[in-house]
Amino acid sequence: MVDTAIYIGRFEPVHNGHMALLQRALDSARQVIVVVGSAWQARSPKNPFTWQEREAMLRGALPEADRHRVQVLPMRDYYNEAVWVQAVR
Repeated sequence: MVDTAIYIGRFEPVHNGHMALLQRALDSARQVIVVVGSAWQARSPKNPFTWQEREAMLRGALPEADRHRVQVLPMRDYYNEAVWVQAVR
């Protein structure tokens, strides 16, 4: 088991596939950092939820015993791959 896994996604909205991957990360790591993309985008049909709402959906779908092992961090959109990579690091 590794110490930390990182899971990056938009989660617009959270669905069973997201939760299956998150569970797989939890099965292989003591802690999972979930990076929520498009965190500060204005609400729109493409971005209907705030990052805080998406965090609540993720946590609400997790078993209570696993919630303390997940840290959720917001990530703004960068439309430049090199800048995005630096921000994720």
